[in-house]
Amino acid sequence: MKDVAFKLICKQCKKEYELFPKTYTCRDCGGQLIYNVSLEKESIKEIFRKISSSAHKNLWTYKDLLPPIDKQYIISLGEGGTPLIEAVNLAKQVGIKNLFLKDESRNPTQSFRDRAATVITSVAKMLGVRKVICASNGNMAASLAAYGSKAHLNVTVILPENVELGKLAQVHMYGSKVITFGKTVDDAIEYEISNFSFETYYHATPELNPLALEGQKTIAFELVDQLNTLDFIVIPTGSGSLAYSIWLGLKILKDADILQNIPRLVIVQPDSCAPIVWQLKNKEFKSESIKLITGIFVKNPKYIEEVVAAVKSTNGVGIAIPEEEIIEMEKKIAKYEGIFAEPSSATSIAGIQHLVSDGVIDKKDNVVAILTSSGLKTPYIIRALTQRKKTAVISKTLNTKIKILKFLEYGPSYGYEIWKQLFPTLKIQAVYQHLTELEDRGLIRASTKDRRKYFEITDKGKKVVKAFDELALLL
Repeated sequence: MKDVAFKLICKQCKKEYELFPKTYTCRDCGGQLIYNVSLEKESIKEIFRKISSSAHKNLWTYKDLLPPIDKQYIISLGEGGTPLIEAVNLAKQVGIKNLFLKDESRNPTQSFRDRAATVITSVAKMLGVRKVICASNGNMAASLAAYGSKAHLNVTVILPENVELGKLAQVHMYGSKVITFGKTVDDAIEYEISNFSFETYYHATPELNPLALEGQKTIAFELVDQLNTLDFIVIPTGSGSLAYSIWLGLKILKDADILQNIPRLVIVQPDSCAPIVWQLKNKEFKSESIKLITGIFVKNPKYIEEVVAAVKSTNGVGIAIPEEEIIEMEKKIAKYEGIFAEPSSATSIAGIQHLVSDGVIDKKDNVVAILTSSGLKTPYIIRALTQRKKTAVISKTLNTKIKILKFLEYGPSYGYEIWKQLFPTLKIQAVYQHLTELEDRGLIRASTKDRRKYFEITDKGKKVVKAFDELALLL
């Protein structure tokens, strides 16, 4: 619409760029580019009135509040329109009356990153690019792989060594190329910037491409449409892109007088990696080794300044939670509400429990927690087993073998590929030793093709994996 004007500007020097460049860093100062939205209040109100009366909604219902993308290029799998669930049972557990869960695991690849992927791949298609690259902790890689497959794009994803197997499996199933690099997503992003030029690759990493923010801000639009009164929005936070996106969406509605007051934003991080929380509290951040909540393990958040400013502007807070409490909360969400969310998602509700105890959240407040992704992607129990001192050596060996078996459930593979994709920090001889032991026990079998020895899981191997998963559910 003519009354909703988008500009792409450099955050630092304010230079204006064309709306959809193939690079998202300023040519003059190297600053990051971001979209600036100019709004005409009555126009935005009219758009929102029409949306509110729509029977079936998804992300593209809000297309008039997104950068202008030609309809013919839109790549959609039905993302957005996720439910807001009143969590009556869980509310009692955390000590409040009104708790709502924005369940982003209902998206096509089971995470909120589908909102970013649909916008980015649509623009990539419109620009006529062929190669797309992304560095990710897992969810964005899975999303981009799915949407890139539908768009017939050549997708390469860069993943850190500790990415969860469920997310890796999604990427492989969609046929994307995988590069394993570094121990954290920070390492993967730096590798992307250093080795893949903007001239050759379209960069889809959410921390680099501002279109991710544009797609993700639709969460805020949906929340305001779904709930009349919002007092707190509690957000699990890694790089900060989700929290910043939600704030951007809320600000648009506030500026258009659709929203009277922006609700207080709460960001929650694991205490082993909470750089944004510590900056909010003016404390020095020292990163520890994260054990379980790898989905939001980001040492150098790209949007730290923006998130700190957004939280402060809403009189919000940040809180860091022990990982053990987060895992316990994940179990409670499943037990009391029937939702299997990934540990990163459970971080938000674990934070609510503390803030109620501290008196920050009143028992009568309307509180929304963002559930970012499905727990089906994250076999955290396997990793948890490796932390038990009594079985440390056995668990480490078992963890490696189970990972191999689960990887082979998605199709035959050869030794080098298994080593490269799953265990690049191990010696390749160690991986072959595990393969030999699995073959000796009849859990996998080998065959030769094109002079390569391929391994595939047997029925016995599948039964072992199933039995292991059933055992893990008892923990």
